[in-house]
Amino acid sequence: MHRLLPFPLRLPSPLFLLLFSLVSLPNKTNPLSLDTHYHLSPRPLPPSATHAEYADFASTLDLKNTVSTQPALLSSNHEYLLSHASSSQKIVGLFTPPPSTLVYDSGNDVSTSIHDLETYSDLQSVSPYLTGMRLNPTIFSSGSQAPIQSNSDFLRLYKHLGTTNYDGPSLRQVNDRDEKVGKLGVVSVLCMAGFDTVEEIVLKLLDLSPDTALVIDHFGFTPFTSEGDASFLKLIDLLQDSENFYVRASAGFRVDKDLKRVGEERVRPLVECKGERVLWGTDWPFCGGEGGREWKDIGERMGVEDRWGEELYGFADVGNVGDVGQRV
Repeated sequence: MHRLLPFPLRLPSPLFLLLFSLVSLPNKTNPLSLDTHYHLSPRPLPPSATHAEYADFASTLDLKNTVSTQPALLSSNHEYLLSHASSSQKIVGLFTPPPSTLVYDSGNDVSTSIHDLETYSDLQSVSPYLTGMRLNPTIFSSGSQAPIQSNSDFLRLYKHLGTTNYDGPSLRQVNDRDEKVGKLGVVSVLCMAGFDTVEEIVLKLLDLSPDTALVIDHFGFTPFTSEGDASFLKLIDLLQDSENFYVRASAGFRVDKDLKRVGEERVRPLVECKGERVLWGTDWPFCGGEGGREWKDIGERMGVEDRWGEELYGFADVGNVGDVGQRV
């Protein structure tokens, strides 16, 4: 004889089981396939960061479209970056003080001074896959260079990147009868010493050119400290108040080694605030292989979406499969 239970046994309803499964499983409705930030270099950064090695890494994570950023180690020599650019592998150059070049090709003896560029069209004339520039303010704070917030050459170019008239297809264009339309330029900002060190610069740039997209890399380096948390709240405020301000959810390991916590306390609040201005990136090769996989899973679980980065960086066929191994 079976013993009677002291309470009635009720099986979970089908509705309960369905809701439980949706809560328990990662969000895979929008799988990430766009890496908006990594580095390539013909010599170790360190670690090693060749195009072939990244292609292997991207394949394991099923990444289809990518945006590679010029590493500081290579300074103004963008030859290696340009040699691996394609329609599915966009590139971001590095601002350096004069006398500097954006491009240098030792074989063809071609160079272009970044300070000779007047418009975003000029920038893309260097390469149709050059989709933005990166600013490392510390480069401008040494020697005889004027601080970036008062460097007239840089400020002029920054403004032009957002206000130029550009004739051609772009997801960021707004049709206006037969007139030329503006293309939104993209400038990313590195602040390895923390967001507070670049806050003054960022506020000036946002005010200078509302049509230039400004992206703060790596959560603005906001660790889980009282100072880091306060800086992170400033990023939230800027997302709410400035339509041309973006935050890159990249290099979570630079915030804390507990990536799940970074997801919950950094990625999730950004997505809930303004998910359309949150970009996902790996910061390869520094993230490592396993770190990259975990970071992708966290980005998907937190609801980061590719489409905003695809629009911002001008991938012509949003949602289509690209080929990271493709070359010009």
